[in-house]
Amino acid sequence: MRRMFYSGKLMLSGYLYGAFILLFGLLFILVNMESWEIAQANVASIITILMIGLPLFNILLFTNLFAEDMEERALDLVFTYPHRAHYLLLERIVFALIIATIAFGLSLLTAHFTLLHLSYENLWEITKRVVPVNAYLSGLSLLLSLIGRNVLIGLGAGISYWLLELMTMGKWTRALHLFQGIWPTQAVTLDNNGLFLLFGSMGWLAGSIILFTVGKRRMISNLL
Repeated sequence: MRRMFYSGKLMLSGYLYGAFILLFGLLFILVNMESWEIAQANVASIITILMIGLPLFNILLFTNLFAEDMEERALDLVFTYPHRAHYLLLERIVFALIIATIAFGLSLLTAHFTLLHLSYENLWEITKRVVPVNAYLSGLSLLLSLIGRNVLIGLGAGISYWLLELMTMGKWTRALHLFQGIWPTQAVTLDNNGLFLLFGSMGWLAGSIILFTVGKRRMISNLL
């Protein structure tokens, strides 16, 4: 528990603060969606705003997992910790997932109390459309930030994929189209698209764990 608390303190960087600023901006847009005539207060509009806006929060959150370690060029020092490397990575992933869940919950509560009453069916519909997109981009950003040992690489990859999807609407990514729930294509059904994105996110996270573990082993072998 003490180590997890320490990991949480290390995550308190400018990237995390930027993520929270984005989140508050997103909540502010939800609250004023109708008065600003952005969209009508319905489930489809809530899904659209959360599918487009919330991934930016999670990209910042997950690339931030080792931001301080990378900025201080201390990632090799992290590898010298006595516990297994994948435990440390899993701790920070769990920490980030808790924050991401709270952010998603706040978004739903904001929509529920300021826009329209959300039934359990509405909540499930929003969740199964929004969560896979966020999980996929979070995993991709984390993996590439670790591969490049640089937070900006992870940020660039996640935001570039997000922008590409907004501009091409799944023309190139097809089954992994992020916004199938907003701009559907004929390449894949909506439910299968969500499953593919979830499986992809698990692949990115598995790759991050493997990479992190191998990185520690290589550093140790170089010292011997």
